[in-house]
Amino acid sequence: MDLIQMSEEKESKSNSSKLDGSTVLVTGGAGFIGSSLVRQLEKKNCNIIVLDNLVAGTQDNLNGTRSSLIEGDIRNRELLREIMKIYAIDYCFHLAAEPYIPKGHQYPEKMFQTNTVGTLRVLETCKIACMHVGQLECLSKLK
Repeated sequence: MDLIQMSEEKESKSNSSKLDGSTVLVTGGAGFIGSSLVRQLEKKNCNIIVLDNLVAGTQDNLNGTRSSLIEGDIRNRELLREIMKIYAIDYCFHLAAEPYIPKGHQYPEKMFQTNTVGTLRVLETCKIACMHVGQLECLSKLK
């Protein structure tokens, strides 16, 4: 086994142990990519809370999962704080966004509010909740 394989194996084990059984918030979790992440996290026995405004995502994307869906806006500080507090969130995967680029030209303010201000709200809330902000987990490592 070479050093790269040893490093990958060690990283894989550490990611696995961090996520196993933890409570995870997935913003945008009712979208195509978010719902795929939810299914991968379920394999790690995570308790999954999905926050989605259901503009681009659908509740149907979460059919067959054990996740709890909260319909809401990532720009809502109070909602984010309540979710962190009530569910004692360990990790947050932030995937919520206004995804339609052509729409951004028509409605730049809405795109900015959701994608920029919304992301800031999520990061601020994670920081307040003493989560590890800036630590990125790669979907491919959740196998």
